Amino acid sequence: MGIHEIIKRLKFAFSNADLEQLAEQGAEEVKKNVQEAKKSDKDIESIAEMAYEQYQALTKNMSKEQKGEFARQYANFLVEKKGIPFDIAYNYIIMMTGEKEVDNKYVIEPAKKLPDAKVSELISEDEAQLSLEDKFELAKGGIQNPDLKDEKLEEIEEEKREKQRKEEMADLKSLESLYRQCNENMGDWKLVEELNKKMQMVRQVTPKIEEMKRKIVAKKIACNYAKNGTSTVYIFASVIPAIEMGKINMPELARREYETIEKNPNLLRVKNMKKFNEQELRDNILAEVESEAEKGFNETEAFKELESMLKILSVEERKKQIEGLKAIIKDSKLRSTVEQTKGLVEELSKIPEEKRLKVISSIQDIVEERNEKNISHSNSSGVTQSNDDENLR
Repeated sequence: MGIHEIIKRLKFAFSNADLEQLAEQGAEEVKKNVQEAKKSDKDIESIAEMAYEQYQALTKNMSKEQKGEFARQYANFLVEKKGIPFDIAYNYIIMMTGEKEVDNKYVIEPAKKLPDAKVSELISEDEAQLSLEDKFELAKGGIQNPDLKDEKLEEIEEEKREKQRKEEMADLKSLESLYRQCNENMGDWKLVEELNKKMQMVRQVTPKIEEMKRKIVAKKIACNYAKNGTSTVYIFASVIPAIEMGKINMPELARREYETIEKNPNLLRVKNMKKFNEQELRDNILAEVESEAEKGFNETEAFKELESMLKILSVEERKKQIEGLKAIIKDSKLRSTVEQTKGLVEELSKIPEEKRLKVISSIQDIVEERNEKNISHSNSSGVTQSNDDENLR
């Protein structure tokens, strides 16, 4: 029974067994074409194109999944059937990688069965639309010679690195254009909107990409100070959380951008630049950090977040003042965070009283509210205070 008769009989209700039978029949026809081509001295490489056209004709009424499964079965038979040169399977697989409806995974498995030379050729073939992941899988699973495999895997890794370098350069250029456009007349929300759009387009967030993102925000803050003598923080916190602003020392980054503007007055259209207030910016960031900590407060992460928050303060600002917060921690009954609070206590011991009280006042209401809930729960369940609290004294 020929291929077309099988299709008519199946009426497009294909099972995996049907697809396998159809693929084997197709491979048999390819084998006959090869034998005829040898007798007539015809170019047997064109037979691969005939096999591909046959694939398209046979799968016309199949579902996407059936097309993929048939492609896999067909390629397997072309690779394994004696009498069919590997060149035919190789060329057929290349053409299949261009099929939009068929994922490459269906032909990668048969491709691994090709000889090492053909696998190597397929990996480096420009016409084969293989991703770097596909190439890596093909080299790792298809090349049997260890030395050749290592060589190809290194080539693929280098290709991956080069691709990442080019992508990073393109993404950096896009961000650099926003950096140049950033001035005193661009609104804060507009800057954030544009920056978010560009960051969404970034293929991979690298340290250089992060650095450029920070420079853009720092420049906008500097522009705001130059024009208005002040700058908000909460708007930019949607791009760079305030806790991160503290860790990367955003006030210093903004000061550097301000100094660049001072040296190049033509960068802005501001006749009389107002002064940059680094201490005010630090205070604004700290206030926003407290707000972020308050919004994200929960039993398991609260003190860990607060510990990070406190680290944005400089060593010069720290003194030993802690008894007030010790009492709050002791009464909070957040037993799951006892170990975390020890680190927090160590940090608080270095903070000056005015800074410590500011931090405490921002979290005290939350802790007390949580305390009331925990006390209520403890009273109803008969839970007693842990000795761990005493260790904080």
